[in-house]
Amino acid sequence: MSELARHPEPSTTSRGPRPGTRRARLRAFRRTRPFWGCLILTLAAYFIISPVLTSVSATVSMGTAAVSGWVVGAIMLAAAGVSLVAPGQRHFAAIVAMIVSVASLVLTNLGGYIIGMALGIVGSGMIFAWTPTVNRRGGAHLEPRGSQSDEDEAAERAADEPALEERA
Repeated sequence: MSELARHPEPSTTSRGPRPGTRRARLRAFRRTRPFWGCLILTLAAYFIISPVLTSVSATVSMGTAAVSGWVVGAIMLAAAGVSLVAPGQRHFAAIVAMIVSVASLVLTNLGGYIIGMALGIVGSGMIFAWTPTVNRRGGAHLEPRGSQSDEDEAAERAADEPALEERA
């Protein structure tokens, strides 16, 4: 029996799941986006909107307090969505979300009973502070770590070296 048949390749590597699986694609998506900050900001928007989740007639009868809850929550959800879809625009969206989170203390029911405001501040801070990981070549890291074998990287470097020597 051959050596390969006795010792089959493990389904996962030491760095994570097999490339191409759903879990690996989700991991790659999370690493190229401010995922956790957006998730916390979305949770903050839920806490701010939840006190005014009633019928339209009740919202209208409550007046500006209910409408401002919807507006503040919608702005926070939009900031989380923009940061997740277009990470290059995360700084502006995070600043807007931070301002709206602090303003929710006065505009809504104590900022979603203070929990929504606190989560909004933390989530927008995480979005603002997030930076994409950088690979060894200095570019943004777009693939999950471990998805490219060392042999593939060595082959790419060997292919790049003759081009560099020709320029000199």
